Order: sequence, then C-alpha cells, then structure tokens
Amino acid sequence: MQTKSLAIEIENLVSFIKCNIGVKNAEHYTKSAFVQCRRKIKPEVFKDLSDSLVEEFYTDRQQRR
Repeated sequence: MQTKSLAIEIENLVSFIKCNIGVKNAEHYTKSAFVQCRRKIKPEVFKDLSDSLVEEFYTDRQQRR
C-alpha cells in the first residue's frame, strides 16, 4: 500500500473536486485547516458512508448479472 503525505492527499482531493464535481472556487487548504475541520465531523457520518458504499456495491453487482 502506497502512503502519501496529508498535504498531497488534500491537494489531490481539491483537484478532484475542481475537475469532477464542478466546484471551481475550491481553494488551497492547509494541513492545519483540514485537521481542524476534520474534528467537527460526527462519527455517524462514517457509518452512514460505509453503509451507502456497501449497498451501492452489492446493487451494482446484482445489476451486472
């Protein structure tokens, strides 16, 4: 598994958002700003995201059959 620094990952995320989601005003974020905002995320969000990803994965597999 390849590891990257947090700063590189943040930059990649901002680039992805600009290119694929259409948010043109996404700016550069510092590592500190990212960490401070990350602390505000409720743990339930990760459970909900996981549930959604698993559901989508199995829905997609069933449609391919």
